[in-house]
Amino acid sequence: MKGKVLGLDHVGVAVRDPRQRLPLWAEVLGLPLDRAEAVPTEGVRTWFLDFGGGHIELLEPLSDDSPIARAIEKRGEGIHHLCLAVDDLEAALARLAARGIEPLGGGARPGAGGCTVAFLHPKDTGGVLLELSQRPPGAPAHGAAEVAAHPFAPGALAVLYAKDPRARMVGVIRALDAVGVTLAGLDLDAWEDWVAQWSRGERGPLTPSLQFYPIARVEKLQADEDAPDLPSFGRRFAERTGLALSEALAGGDGRR
Repeated sequence: MKGKVLGLDHVGVAVRDPRQRLPLWAEVLGLPLDRAEAVPTEGVRTWFLDFGGGHIELLEPLSDDSPIARAIEKRGEGIHHLCLAVDDLEAALARLAARGIEPLGGGARPGAGGCTVAFLHPKDTGGVLLELSQRPPGAPAHGAAEVAAHPFAPGALAVLYAKDPRARMVGVIRALDAVGVTLAGLDLDAWEDWVAQWSRGERGPLTPSLQFYPIARVEKLQADEDAPDLPSFGRRFAERTGLALSEALAGGDGRR
């Protein structure tokens, strides 16, 4: 049967300021910060903390008139919604429609992490705002074992999209917390010229630099994950130079 529930994806928690709430989840309870991502269409920045098989999603309003800000104003901080992972969102919505249950906003829409999501009104679920989420093609199945290393641990490769002013960086994470992200990296506008230098055995004049991005500037931070149809920057660099990108960006000689 298509459209079946695969498991609990995350619990959404509305917060006024994640910098006040992250210490409990990340430091006291020890949940690793998996990713932070702004979703401008929803007026929210999401902070995902991994608890093994699922996430706590802290929801930070990006403006005073966003849906999350209005929810906090009305009910205070706390649990905002439950999210269930499904294998086929359209099939699940079709079965709901047959029972007379329609999603909020008229249907599915893009969500955080490349997922496609839909929300069900609490009046249809017994008082729970319920999110249904389908992972993007190629993503690990719900509950599948993750890589041993944390995707944003120091030393990991990541791609950062910043705003105001806009920038795109590929780099090695030095630190990630509620204050911001520190990367030893390179602006993607210089990527092709920089890789060409390494291909010729040259190490200049373009060189990586250590950059700090306040979390308010971070639009999206994603792991440099490899896929057959979309090679990561790490794989592209290795294919053209035979060297390790993480070492080259961190100031090494690129040897594995």
